[in-house]
Amino acid sequence: MIRQVFPDSNIAKRFKAGATKTTCIINRALAPHIKSEICKVMRDNPYTLAIDGSNDSGLKKMNPLAITIFDINRSEVSTTFLGMGTTTGIDAGKASTIFEAMDSCLKEHDIPWKNCVGVSLGNCSVNMGKKNSVSTLLQTVAPACYINGCLCHLIHNTAQKASHDFAKATGFHIEDFLVDVFFWFDKSTKRKNELDDFCSFCEVEYRPLLKHVSTRWLSLQQAVDRCLLQFRALRSYFSSEDLRHPRFLRLQKYFENDMTEVFLLFYQSVLPLFTTTNLLLQRDDPAIHLVHESLTELIRKLLLKFVNVTSIQHDGIDAETHLDCQLPEKELFIGYTTKAKINKLEHDGATTKTFYQGVRTFFKSAVQKAKATFPLNDEVLQNATLLNLRNFEQIKFSQFEYFLTRFQDILSNVDCNAMHDEFCDLQMYKIPDEEWKKAEKETGKTIYYRMDKLWCFLMQQKKADCSPMFSNLAIVVKLVLVLPHSNAREERIFSLINKNKTRDRASLQVDGTLDSLITIKCGLNTECYNYEPPEEVLDSAKSATDSYNNEHQS
Repeated sequence: MIRQVFPDSNIAKRFKAGATKTTCIINRALAPHIKSEICKVMRDNPYTLAIDGSNDSGLKKMNPLAITIFDINRSEVSTTFLGMGTTTGIDAGKASTIFEAMDSCLKEHDIPWKNCVGVSLGNCSVNMGKKNSVSTLLQTVAPACYINGCLCHLIHNTAQKASHDFAKATGFHIEDFLVDVFFWFDKSTKRKNELDDFCSFCEVEYRPLLKHVSTRWLSLQQAVDRCLLQFRALRSYFSSEDLRHPRFLRLQKYFENDMTEVFLLFYQSVLPLFTTTNLLLQRDDPAIHLVHESLTELIRKLLLKFVNVTSIQHDGIDAETHLDCQLPEKELFIGYTTKAKINKLEHDGATTKTFYQGVRTFFKSAVQKAKATFPLNDEVLQNATLLNLRNFEQIKFSQFEYFLTRFQDILSNVDCNAMHDEFCDLQMYKIPDEEWKKAEKETGKTIYYRMDKLWCFLMQQKKADCSPMFSNLAIVVKLVLVLPHSNAREERIFSLINKNKTRDRASLQVDGTLDSLITIKCGLNTECYNYEPPEEVLDSAKSATDSYNNEHQS
C-alpha cells in the first residue's frame, strides 16, 4: 500500500513489511516501549485498576487490566491497558485465581501495590462478595484501597427491578415484549417487507426494530423509542395477519390491548431519568466528584414523581413512600404524551386503575432498590466533591484531611499546614475564563468541564519565588482524580478486544499479539501517522525480526 501511495519515493518503493516483520515490531519494539512508559508512572504515582472477566468460552479466560493514571504530559487523567490477566484451568473463574493473575501482572512490571488507591470491579459475588472474593483479597495487600462496584450496573438493576414489579402489577413485561417484537422480524426478509408495506400505509418511516439485551445498560430506551415510532404500523400488521405461532399470538394480544401503547409511552417518559445518570457515569474523564450528588438527585427525582413535595422538603430522600404520602392519581408523573393518551382512553370508557397502580409500584420499587444498593453513605464519594472547582467555595478543608488520613502512606510527604494555606489561597483564586473554555466539553445538549484539565492548570501556577502555588493540594488531588467512578472504561477495553479478536483472527495469541495490539491502541497518545518513535524503539524495531528468526531457526 505504501509503495502505491508514494510511487515517486525511492524509500517507499523499497519498503517491505510482511506479517512476520510487522508482528515482531509490534511485540518486541512498540508495545514494550509503551508499556514501560506506563509502568514508570505507576511505580511512583497513585493509580487505579479496573478488571472484568470474559465469558468462559475457551481454555483461557481473559481478565483485562485497565489502569488509570494522571498523565502530566497530557494534562489529564487517562485510562490505558496493562495486561490480559489470563487465567486457565478449572479454577480460572475463582477469586483467588483472578487475584493471582492481577498480582503477577504487577510483579512482572515491578509495580507496587501500595500505589494502588482504587480498584473497580464488576458487582458479582466473585468480585464483591464479603468472603473469599477479589475485593477481600485486595484488602490484604492494599488495605486503604478504594474498591468500587460498577454504579452503571446498579442504576440498570434499579430500573430493571422497577419494571419487573410494574409487570406484576399490570401484566405488561416490557423486556419480554421488546424481545418478542424484535425476534419476530429479525430473521425474516418477508416479514420485514410486510411491515414496510404497513408503514407506508400508515405514513410512517420504516426503521429496523432494535434488539434489547437485558444486560446492556442503555438498550431499553432505544428499543422503546423505535417501537413507538412505528407503533401504528405494528398494530396494523398484527391485527391483519392470521398465524398460529405462539410468539405471534402473544404479540397479537399485546397490540389488541389499547393500554400497550400507554405502557410504552410511560416507559419512554420515565427511562431518561435512569439513562441520563447512567451516561454521566460512563464518561471518560474523572467524574467521581459528581457521583454522590447524581445518585442522590436520581432518588430525589424519582420521589418527586409520586410523593408529595411537603414530605420530600421535610425528609429529603428519606421521605416516606407509603400511600398516605403519595400524590393523587391524576398528579402522578406519567409523561405529557402518556397523559393525553390515557385521557382519551378514559373518555372512551377504558379502565385505567391497574395502570396507575403499576405507576405507583414502579416508582416505589425503584426508590427502594436505589436506597438499598446505591453507596449513599460512601465517605470517599462524599469527600471527593473537593475536585469540583465550580463550587470550591463550598468545599471544606476536612475533605482533604479525609484523604490524607485514609491514604497516609502514599501522602506522607504532604505538609498539612502548608496545604491549609494553599486551600485558603485557592478559595480566593479566580481561574481565567480562557482556561474554563479549554476545559469545556459538550455531550449532546450538555456542557460540562473537565476538572482534571483545570486542576492541571492550577498545578502549573507559580508564586513570586517561582515555587509551585498549590504543590501540596496537587499531591492529594492527583490521587482523588484517578479514583474510579464506574467500570465503563474497562468495558470499552473489552469492546476493543472483541473488535480485534474476531472469528477471522481467532489465532491471535491472547498474551502475545492481541495483548500488544490493545496496548498500542490504548497507550498511543496521538494518531499513528503523527507518532514519532524514540530512538530506542527504532533500535528495537531494527533487531526485532533478526532476534525472532534466530529464536526460530530449525
